[in-house]
Amino acid sequence: MIRTTISLMLLALAGATPAADWPMFLGDAARSNHSSETGLLQKWPEGGPPLLWDISGLGAGHSTPVVAQGVVYTIGRVGADEKRKGGKYTLSATDLRSGDLRWQVPCERVAQSTPAIAGDRLILGGTDQIYCHQLSDGQLLWQARVSELAGLDGDANQVWRKIGPTNPPNSASPLICQGLVIATPALPGVQVAALDLATGKLAWAVKDLDLDLYAPAASSALGFEVDGKPVVVAVLSDHLVGIDATTGERLWLKRMMDTSSAGRFYTQLNTPTWHDGFLVWLPGYHGKNAQAFRVEDGGRTLTRAWSKTDFAIKVKHEGAIAVDGLLYGSKGQVDGADLVAAPEVMVQGAKVKDYPEDWLKAWPRRPGCHKFPPHGAKSDFGDWTAGEWKGHELKGCLVAVDVATGELRGLRFGANLSAHCGHLHLYADGRLYSGPSGTLPQLLLIEPGPAMRVCGRLVVPEHDKVGYPSPVVADKLLLIRLGDRLLAYDIARK
Repeated sequence: MIRTTISLMLLALAGATPAADWPMFLGDAARSNHSSETGLLQKWPEGGPPLLWDISGLGAGHSTPVVAQGVVYTIGRVGADEKRKGGKYTLSATDLRSGDLRWQVPCERVAQSTPAIAGDRLILGGTDQIYCHQLSDGQLLWQARVSELAGLDGDANQVWRKIGPTNPPNSASPLICQGLVIATPALPGVQVAALDLATGKLAWAVKDLDLDLYAPAASSALGFEVDGKPVVVAVLSDHLVGIDATTGERLWLKRMMDTSSAGRFYTQLNTPTWHDGFLVWLPGYHGKNAQAFRVEDGGRTLTRAWSKTDFAIKVKHEGAIAVDGLLYGSKGQVDGADLVAAPEVMVQGAKVKDYPEDWLKAWPRRPGCHKFPPHGAKSDFGDWTAGEWKGHELKGCLVAVDVATGELRGLRFGANLSAHCGHLHLYADGRLYSGPSGTLPQLLLIEPGPAMRVCGRLVVPEHDKVGYPSPVVADKLLLIRLGDRLLAYDIARK
């Protein structure tokens, strides 16, 4: 490992998580992307927060770091070449404060899946092959093949190859709730299963779902409570399924889209967003309708709240973040003419009614072709002047949408979110953290609300631009994975 020294969660269903921890994909069982950290910088200095440490040698991979008990855990292909060929899949443990490597052990091919931690156990794999490692030293405690436990014959990988999904079968991240490991193999004969965290034995399995396409989604299952009842929601290619987390009883099955046109190339990467009784589905690469549902009656009742064909948020990875009734995400196209009918919507920190109507109507759909608003319009986009914006190729827009209605509430273009792969990453201590993505080497600190005021900008070092691992906030540090490297920035309020 190469190391450069610069200077020296939420309540998941698995149990109480210390504020400094980030134990699974998107932070917690509900996949909220929220950190319970406090005492963080509300505005960054010029150039961003100070770098605490920068290490390499962790291996290439899409996996997001997870944090527990003062240690950062990552999965990567150590020793891979520039094209990420060769090398060995490795689980690494790094001291959170110093950046010193504690240990590395070989692991299975799950470098696109984020681990999940509960107690002294670390789980790898979220579909058919599940591996349980000891948190203290990486020792393999048990491994299980879900299809075999469910009584199926044959190799799940062969089934998936015949289907030909584009998403790798090991992209889904495991979920831990109620002392169970939730896996989503999406196979004929077993679609969702729960294994005992301590032993790896099968606790329950959902085997009777009639799907149009049996293929594991790259999005991950989530768990939350409704009226005190634990519920698991899983994405299975073109369907959403709600399950009683304790018994494995199927509560409902909802077909979300027609995959017949997508065929072999269907993929679903967005994980649904759960917020204040609403479950929001964003279709990602395929499909047209974004939808939101009310989940009630202990999770047994699913009622559509709204459905929109041309939804304001267009994201491909991870979904969106909800904060105080607003859903935040990115959009690749904006039609200024549509804004004329929405005078109260905030655009660049000012209401639409404050902009000249003729300018809005002339604003083309592709934001990269727009002209900066005339000087009479109000805007607060940091230090970007009109001259800098003019002719600048923008990479998308950050939007705020009402969770309950799906209506647009705010828009900010140029907010570091690319039209193709842009996504908002996390929320901590009253701020949103956006970026970096595979093509945009910046991370922005944003104040939530329709105006989405930018409070800081951090330009990250150049990297291979492969993969979209999310930043993580833990113990007042901002962790950013860039391929083989992991960087820690001090974001504590002094």
